[in-house]
Amino acid sequence: MSKFKVGDKVRILDGSKIENYTGKWDSFMNFCVGNVYTIKSVNRDWTDGRVSYRLNDVIFDWDERCLELASEKKIVITTHGKNTFATLYDGKKVVSKAFASCAPDDKFDFDVGARLAFERLMGTSPSVTSLDWNKFAHGKLEVKVNKKTYDAFIKECYQRGFTWYAGRKVDSPWQLYDEMHYSFKAMVEPPSEHIYISVVDGELKWSYRRDKALGEYEFV
Repeated sequence: MSKFKVGDKVRILDGSKIENYTGKWDSFMNFCVGNVYTIKSVNRDWTDGRVSYRLNDVIFDWDERCLELASEKKIVITTHGKNTFATLYDGKKVVSKAFASCAPDDKFDFDVGARLAFERLMGTSPSVTSLDWNKFAHGKLEVKVNKKTYDAFIKECYQRGFTWYAGRKVDSPWQLYDEMHYSFKAMVEPPSEHIYISVVDGELKWSYRRDKALGEYEFV
């Protein structure tokens, strides 16, 4: 039984060292190594039962031991409104999808949306993927953030449908302090290194103090 069938896409491997090669390994074949071609025909006429293949766009008989199925995986990034989608295909088959949504008040940035959607698709956003969002949504978990991670976490919250009181936008305490007039800064304490964000009555809330009754997750 042949290993491949007509129409399969295969990648050519180095067959120069294959013993009893089906046909003959020609030096010109070296230029095809690594390339992907489509099988045009299967040759079963070898007297000892061996199988060789003919490929589109190249000549020669190819031993199946120097061929491997070529994956046609690709990732396509698309947008619709303020939503960015990352879709993984294997050939024409959709393997998985991920998306990122821009907050209503934010200016859409394709680069940011594409990066977030890609990271979610590939599972390379550990802080996002490992956080138990169900517990967070039900007020059983608070998230510890700092000045560097606040914006990324809040953006993620917005994309998942979380809002502050009455849907208003809330700046981080560090941004408020940085933008404060110098005369007022002298009268207030600078923000703490971390704050804790949780969901209370379905809305986001932050505090300087840790609520020990809740689980804690540090967003890094």
